[in-house]
Amino acid sequence: MARFEVDGKLVEAQAGDSVLVAMVRTGGGCLCLAGDCPNCLVTVDGVAYTRSCQMPARDGLVVRRDHLEGEEPPLLRDEPAPAGNAAPAHHVHCDTVVIGQGDSGRDAAREARAAGLDVVTLDAGDGQQVTGVYPGPLVVA
Repeated sequence: MARFEVDGKLVEAQAGDSVLVAMVRTGGGCLCLAGDCPNCLVTVDGVAYTRSCQMPARDGLVVRRDHLEGEEPPLLRDEPAPAGNAAPAHHVHCDTVVIGQGDSGRDAAREARAAGLDVVTLDAGDGQQVTGVYPGPLVVA
């Protein structure tokens, strides 16, 4: 059995549990449990935007539900991720982000580039999942 902390409270996980499953056992809620939605995003050991349904529970994790109402979103860090399923974060600055590369997405990217804008395109078919769009603007993929 693993024990870890969620928002300052001790949570116990059974063997094979993800962080989210252990949280649900203690009364937390979720939407999909499949890694396809942004509703389980947490900060794990200081790494923001980690999908708790995909992170194996283990002793000593420190989990914080991502930013609360009125709080600024956590900053990403350009450094290797700790052990687990969290991916390293990379900051990319651009003028325009186009999400999806269907007909309209390709058209939007083409028009923005023609206008001289620096464009980043993200598409799930390329393994790029957008997990959040925040004020600032900040896109987390």
